[in-house]
Amino acid sequence: MHPLRIHYDKWLLGAAGLLLATGLVWSRAESLKLMDSLASPLVRPTMQELPSMRAVVSLVATVPTWDAPAGSRNGQVRPADLFTPPSMQSPEQTMLADERREATSADLPGGPKLVAVEREPYRLQLTGYVGSPGAYTVAFVDAVSSETMLVRVGEPVPGLGLRLLAFDLAPVVVRENEAGPVLERIAVARLEDIATGERISLDTHGPRLTDKLRATIRLAEGDHGLWSGGEGDRFFTEARVHLLTRIRLDPAEVWLSTSARDEPSRLHVLRLASSSAQPPAPPAGEESARVAVRQD
Repeated sequence: MHPLRIHYDKWLLGAAGLLLATGLVWSRAESLKLMDSLASPLVRPTMQELPSMRAVVSLVATVPTWDAPAGSRNGQVRPADLFTPPSMQSPEQTMLADERREATSADLPGGPKLVAVEREPYRLQLTGYVGSPGAYTVAFVDAVSSETMLVRVGEPVPGLGLRLLAFDLAPVVVRENEAGPVLERIAVARLEDIATGERISLDTHGPRLTDKLRATIRLAEGDHGLWSGGEGDRFFTEARVHLLTRIRLDPAEVWLSTSARDEPSRLHVLRLASSSAQPPAPPAGEESARVAVRQD
């Protein structure tokens, strides 16, 4: 073979080998880049890439703080560091006060007037008797119904739960004069409460009274009607309600509370001119709305 041809073939073979080696190297590099790009999301981060535990704790434990509130409406600075809700206040024009004042009869011309304060009578009163000794028939009057009942010794009083135990006539001193005491024979009846066994004595010298007080009031000037009641009783007029809250005998005094729609209640302290509890005589023709009781 010709020597020049041999060298030319070797040169072609070497060039082909060089091109093949270069292609293999380039292909290998591209393959590695492709593998790195595909495998990068699956690669776990290193410890240097993780946030520190102290940073995590500080992030979780951080609490937002509120700005200190401004001063209150009256100018005082609130010392609180935490948020507090604002105070709720009602407008002054919407606040209604229940004004109560003490007023006497002299303060209110034409207002209620106290006529009398007296003790209430016992429910039964002895009024008289008929017959002879040992066979008396005794007359009683019911203080509520004004009914007269005739009872003999040993018989019950109808409807009141009382029984007449004894009846007698006895002298009592009614007054003193220069000659000595003046005696008067009065009737004395002794009764028993059938339910409790309590003994009660009644006589014709005067009505038997209880410790319960009753007041008689004229509600307005020119009003001839009188109202009589005890503590806790109510009286009604056209536009007002009157409540007897307190009654005192000596000195005579009554607390009367008066109220009306859309008006504050008013407390009247009614007094008599003197400390005597004896009621004055009513004017001629005056009728009481409720019968006033005599005072002993």
